[in-house]
Amino acid sequence: MKKVLFVLLLLSISFSAIPIPGPDYGVPLAEPQPSWQLFTGYAILLSALILIVLFMLGTAFDIQELKLVAHEEMYQIIMTMVLAAVLVGAQEYMSVLSKGFLDGGVSIQSGANQILTVTEVQLKIIYTTSLMQIAETVGNEGAKSAFCNFMSTGVNISACGGYRALGTPISTVYQLMGVILAEIQSMKILLNLGTQAFVLFIPLGIFLRAFKLTRGAGALFLGFGIALYFIFPLSIVFVDKLLVESYSIYSNSNLYAIPPQPQLFPCDEWNTGEGNMTKSMDIFDGLIPYLQSVLSMMFLRGIFVPVISLMITVASLRALTAIGGAEIDVSVLSKIA
Repeated sequence: MKKVLFVLLLLSISFSAIPIPGPDYGVPLAEPQPSWQLFTGYAILLSALILIVLFMLGTAFDIQELKLVAHEEMYQIIMTMVLAAVLVGAQEYMSVLSKGFLDGGVSIQSGANQILTVTEVQLKIIYTTSLMQIAETVGNEGAKSAFCNFMSTGVNISACGGYRALGTPISTVYQLMGVILAEIQSMKILLNLGTQAFVLFIPLGIFLRAFKLTRGAGALFLGFGIALYFIFPLSIVFVDKLLVESYSIYSNSNLYAIPPQPQLFPCDEWNTGEGNMTKSMDIFDGLIPYLQSVLSMMFLRGIFVPVISLMITVASLRALTAIGGAEIDVSVLSKIA
C-alpha cells in the first residue's frame, strides 16, 4: 500500500507541465485542451486502482496469485510513469536541441522536411527546365533530315543521327528522377505522420502499456511513435549533414546548387561529313559533368539519405519496443526498408 501511495504522489508531479488557466480579468478563457500527459495520467491511475482492488481481494481471501500479480504489475506501472516522464523531458529537449542545432531555430521535424523539400524543388526545376530543354534540343536536332530530288530520284539524307545517341542517358536520368521524387513524397508523408505521434501513437501506446493484456500492442505503438517523432527526423538531418557536407568538402562540388547547362551545338542536316558527329561528341563531353552533378545530387540526397534514415528508424524499433515492455520482431520491416 505504501508503494501504491508513492505511485499516486508521483502521478501529480510527473504531469505538472499541464497548463493551468490564469485568473479571469473579464476576458473569457478558452476551454483547455486535453493533453497527452493528462490522458496518460488517467490510464496509469485507472490501472493503479485496478491493482489496488486486486491486491485487496487477494489479501481478503488469502489468494497469493492475485497478490503476486498486483505486486508485479505495480512495478510495470512505475516503469510506465518513468517512461512517460522521460518522454516529457525528451520532447522539451528536442525543442531546445533544434533551436541550437538548426538555422532559424526550427524544429527537427521542420528541418528534416526542409531538407526533403529543397531536394524535391531542385529536382523539379531540373526536371522541367534545364534537362527538359536539353532533351528537346537534342531530340529536335537528331530528327533533322534533308531531302534531295535529282532527276526524278529522291534521296533522304540523315546526317544528324549521332544526336540520337544522346537521348539514352537523358531518358535514364528522367526515369531515376521520377522514382526519387516518389520516394521523397513517401518520406514527407512519414514525417507528417510523425508529427502526430504525441497526439495518437504515444498516448495510445502508454494507455495500452498500463494493462497487462495489451502491453505488447502498447509497446508497438510506443516504439512506432518514438521512432517517427524522434529517430526518423534526427536521422534525416544528421545523415544529410554527414553525406552532403562530406561530399562537398572532398569533391569541391555543392550539392545544393543546380549545375550549369552544357553548350548545345546545332546540327547541319546538309553536312554529310564528320562535322555533325564531332558536334554530338562535344555535346556529350559537356553533358557528362552536368549529368554527374545531377546524379550525385539524386543519389546522395534522394536515395542514400532516405534509405539510411529508414534503416536507422526501423533498426531502432526493436530496441524501442523492448523498452516499452515487449520486444517485437521487425525483420519484415527491415527487408522493406
